[in-house]
Amino acid sequence: MLADSDSLIQRCSQMWSLILEIEGDQYPQDFTIFTVVPSESDHLPIGVAPELLEAGYRERVKREEAEITRFYLAGIREACRAVLDRYLPSTQD
Repeated sequence: MLADSDSLIQRCSQMWSLILEIEGDQYPQDFTIFTVVPSESDHLPIGVAPELLEAGYRERVKREEAEITRFYLAGIREACRAVLDRYLPSTQD
């Protein structure tokens, strides 16, 4: 999920869907970042082919998407670690 920052907003939304499928409404609070990020960016045309957007608007969208990603990246990393800790068996015995 964190290999690169492209489509990180979309991947947060996908992660949130998976968590809800697994946990239902009783999800751990440290996973809420996966819903906050898509909510903060729901005004952006995420998933729309860039070539369909007017050039100036496309650049504004790219800048805003990058700003959102930078702002939330540390929290997303922390939440990803929490997901791994919760769902992967410990290798430290």
